[in-house]
Amino acid sequence: MLPFVADKPGFCPRNDSIGPCINLCSSDDSCPGNLKCCRSGCGRSCMEPIKGEQK
Repeated sequence: MLPFVADKPGFCPRNDSIGPCINLCSSDDSCPGNLKCCRSGCGRSCMEPIKGEQK
């Protein structure tokens, strides 16, 4: 059984761009510091989170 991994606080920035299909992270836990694993085009990368309410 895998250990529970909580998401880091904040929300991923909106990303409507088309980018490479490269996954540089798999979850928030795989990103350093307070960075979150977010969609970037059709892949995922570590990004600075947005604080506050998600819109």
